[in-house]
Amino acid sequence: MPISEKDMIKSFGHLEDHQYKHFNRALGVQVQGKEHYKKLLDKGGYVPYEKGCEMAEKHNKGTYKPYNGLSKEATSFIRECKQMADSKGNIAPSGRFIEGLKKHGVNIGAIEKFKSQGGFK
Repeated sequence: MPISEKDMIKSFGHLEDHQYKHFNRALGVQVQGKEHYKKLLDKGGYVPYEKGCEMAEKHNKGTYKPYNGLSKEATSFIRECKQMADSKGNIAPSGRFIEGLKKHGVNIGAIEKFKSQGGFK
């Protein structure tokens, strides 16, 4: 998507072609002029920061869902797990603990594999 003259003016103001000559650290090259800069941006698929923010906002509009934290059930389960821990913070996986994990959507297959290999003591 080529960058428009309007976006260039919005991002950099009304600069003359000779005022674009600089070393661009983000691109890692010496910019020779306005057209060269536009070609570099197009080649890399880059856009100015403001344009990128607009594109992201347009893309995410309506898809963002605020995070309201864990459910009360999950919070109480975590609290119970913390109370089950010994003085070093280790939790012995009991039947009730594993059922609680299953209830909250944890893949138990990996835990069972660890248990069979002696990963949990």
